[in-house]
Amino acid sequence: MNSPLPPSSQMSVRDITEARNELIEQWRTMYLAELPCPNAECRKIGHITNHDRLRFNCTRCLKHFPKMDYVRDNDEGAFLDIVSQLPSPLRRKTATPLMQLDSEDSQSDSSPTTTAAPAPRFPLRAMPPSTKSTGLLLTTSSKRRLDQVTSPSPRPAQPTQLRILTKSPVQPQNEFLLRLIEDMKLEKTALLEQISSLTKQVEALTAAVTGRTHAAAPTAAPAEPTEAAPADQATTTTTMSATPAPEPTKKTDQAPRKPTAPHRQSYAEAVAKRGLTGEDLDKGIKALKALRSRPKPRNPLKPVLVYVQGIGRMRISELRKHLGDLRFRKSAILNISFLGARTAEFLITAEYQYAFEKSINNFADSAGWRILSGFSAAKAADPKASAEMVQGVKEAFVRRAHRIMETAKNSLVTDTFRDLL
Repeated sequence: MNSPLPPSSQMSVRDITEARNELIEQWRTMYLAELPCPNAECRKIGHITNHDRLRFNCTRCLKHFPKMDYVRDNDEGAFLDIVSQLPSPLRRKTATPLMQLDSEDSQSDSSPTTTAAPAPRFPLRAMPPSTKSTGLLLTTSSKRRLDQVTSPSPRPAQPTQLRILTKSPVQPQNEFLLRLIEDMKLEKTALLEQISSLTKQVEALTAAVTGRTHAAAPTAAPAEPTEAAPADQATTTTTMSATPAPEPTKKTDQAPRKPTAPHRQSYAEAVAKRGLTGEDLDKGIKALKALRSRPKPRNPLKPVLVYVQGIGRMRISELRKHLGDLRFRKSAILNISFLGARTAEFLITAEYQYAFEKSINNFADSAGWRILSGFSAAKAADPKASAEMVQGVKEAFVRRAHRIMETAKNSLVTDTFRDLL
């Protein structure tokens, strides 16, 4: 970490940053096996890698943190060594220095300074070719810690192209738009005239059809002559029947009538026929409803126990809340118990078993859950377990079952664990 650096006058901001990163990388490679993660929830050792030019990364918790801050917090001597090898003086842009390198720097930084006006977010500065920059910015962390390194650096001239806008090219465009608007107005007028003409034609056709319908009004159909009728009456009947019969209408001939459902008496009407009134009428209605209702069928399927491995131990209320957020049906989950640190026992209704296991399998890849099929909490998981271990597992299950039966409020939970004993 003591490789010499070129003079600061020959280094740009990128060169200084690369030099700093190279020194930090040498330090990280040397002490990688001893470097802890700064995350309080992780604190793993030996998993620090480079995330980008300014940040480290922990491969266990995937947290990012600034390189210079990490070096300063873990090895202050290495931090001072890195800073001493970079171009000096190393100061912040504010009046308070980031760190004092010597007495002269501390005295110069303690002098009062005036606060400048806030600069715009994206300032534009015009710099002639002969002018050289008077300072470089060195970023030490992602929390806006900027250090200023005074060193001149040449900057080539940037050609500037100006585009002068005049009103001359705008006028032809406005004339074109005005002509286009006039054409659209004429087209609109023509369309309105066509709509008016078509409307009049539709009204005329509607009136003609309506008048023709009224002219062909239906008349009474005369009866056919019988054998006993006289000849003159038969002749008259034949003359009347020569009139053309009216055409059938859609309402009377083509639309069949729907059969009406038979009237069903209400409870009040049926009880009122018994001569009951007032309170007796209300009692009779309630009695009829009770006699008419069907008893609730007993559920022939008993609740089932499902064991899921991979769920961390926590409060039962908190686990129920998380399951509700994942759209699990909490009303069908009758009881939850934990076996160890990462195995949960779910007592669920039989009709919800398929949907519950399907939901668990959907999260198996991402959450690492696994359903333990054929598992029983009353038996030892190891088939080669000793008799003492088998007896201990059984006694633990009996104690837990009695505790659940004493605290359970649902009769299905109590009956299920009573049957398992």
